[in-house]
Amino acid sequence: MRRLRPLPALLSARSDQPESWPCLGGSRSLAGVTPHTINYSLGVWGRRDKLPSDDILAITTMCGHHMISPRLVEKLIIEVKQGRFTPREAALKLSSFCHCGIFNHIRAEKLIRRYAGLEGE
Repeated sequence: MRRLRPLPALLSARSDQPESWPCLGGSRSLAGVTPHTINYSLGVWGRRDKLPSDDILAITTMCGHHMISPRLVEKLIIEVKQGRFTPREAALKLSSFCHCGIFNHIRAEKLIRRYAGLEGE
């Protein structure tokens, strides 16, 4: 049997009259640009119990293409607790999987340090 995973739902629409879209607020007039499309997040639909914890998602969602594996994050946190990696080494290892380059390894290091119980050190 195939397991269904939750999916984020986005609504994307062409905008001929961007002033009428409430999400833009006054940003269009401030920037002087007219967007050709507008995206709305409709949230996550499906079995949310299949998602990783919020702590793990705080790290994995830092990659724009979601190339950071939740299981790898969990494994590295355990290895940091065991002293095999420092939080910095774990964060740099995770950043190597992010090909879009927006993964914030400094923030990841702080989160890993907190999740591994090393925050006071």
